[in-house]
Amino acid sequence: MQRQLLQRLKENDPGCSHVVLLGTQLQVRDALAVVHALAGNTHVTHLNMGCSQVEEEVGVAVGEMLSTNRSIRSVVLDNNPLGDAVVERIAEALKTNESVTELNLYWTRITDVGAAALASAIEGTGSLRKLNLANNHLGGEGVTLIHKALEKNASIRSLDVRFNSADEATLESIDRLLTARSSH
Repeated sequence: MQRQLLQRLKENDPGCSHVVLLGTQLQVRDALAVVHALAGNTHVTHLNMGCSQVEEEVGVAVGEMLSTNRSIRSVVLDNNPLGDAVVERIAEALKTNESVTELNLYWTRITDVGAAALASAIEGTGSLRKLNLANNHLGGEGVTLIHKALEKNASIRSLDVRFNSADEATLESIDRLLTARSSH
């Protein structure tokens, strides 16, 4: 099945718009082959590698792929042991990528270092609408940086930072900001 998918991605098959590898526990070489095939693909709009046990090498490759791919709208990498180096590469790609509207990094071991990189990207992107950073290792500083970036970016309509360490006032301020945006 993965060989068929890989072939369709390489051939830029217009009938292949969603790549769902949820929970597949891919081998690194197989995951890298898929990600590299996506770099030049113009039809895939959704990439879901959630719960696939992809690690840093694959995550960094996803970030590099997002630097060139302009068709992917949704990236789901939740429940993978990615860490800050991956998030820094993805954040760098988001600064120039105008197609990604949804990014799910739930439970991916992000700390304040990764949050700082994402905050910088959030300030400069106008395409991102939904960001999930719940259940990571963000401290109060990381959530505050994300909050300040959110204040400068009116495109984000949904931000989930639950189950991180943040003070109640910051969380309430984020909630008020997003509620005000949704009423317009």
